[in-house]
Amino acid sequence: QRQLNLYGFNRLTRGADKNGYYHELFLRNKALLAHKIQRYKVKGTGVRARSNPDNEPNFYAMEPLDESTECTMDTIKTS
Repeated sequence: QRQLNLYGFNRLTRGADKNGYYHELFLRNKALLAHKIQRYKVKGTGVRARSNPDNEPNFYAMEPLDESTECTMDTIKTS
């Protein structure tokens, strides 16, 4: 749980996947996206803001990704 938070995963607080975790770069069949996930450095005892259930994605309302679309490092948005 703590490790997931350090890597920027967010916890779902309602719905069918309640208490599950998600990350925008952790997607099935898109392994190269996971290379962009970085561990956050912890400084002091800072407290993360509580999650807002109204801002959580509804994965069941989204269209599935096209699995045939190849994900390359050239197509990954850099921040």
